[in-house]
Amino acid sequence: MNEQFGEKVKAIFDSITILQAKDSDLKRDNANINGDSPMGAMLQYGANTAKEYNLEYLIKPAIAELHRDGWIHIHDLDFYAWTTTCTQIELRKLFKNGFRSWSSESTKKHRLVCCSGCYCHSV
Repeated sequence: MNEQFGEKVKAIFDSITILQAKDSDLKRDNANINGDSPMGAMLQYGANTAKEYNLEYLIKPAIAELHRDGWIHIHDLDFYAWTTTCTQIELRKLFKNGFRSWSSESTKKHRLVCCSGCYCHSV
């Protein structure tokens, strides 16, 4: 592990441990987690450390830099090492077959505008 990574992890832990959610972006990163509760803090430790690990060791440096600089956003970055998420939906399959989720369904699309809407709705 490089020293810079260790410093970033320490900063993550400091922010989550010391600050209240109103003062810590990390604690408010997931609307489903109360970052001020003990379990919420533990979840944030893991999620935010995983994000940093993925950016540092698994994602190409140029892509990681674009994410860090705000040019792109890697959704569900904490899950990057383990699973595909809504951002890794293969567009050809989506447009050819449509999609089905727990709350909605879409058939295959023929026009670009319909394909765009389908993709936006699926993510």
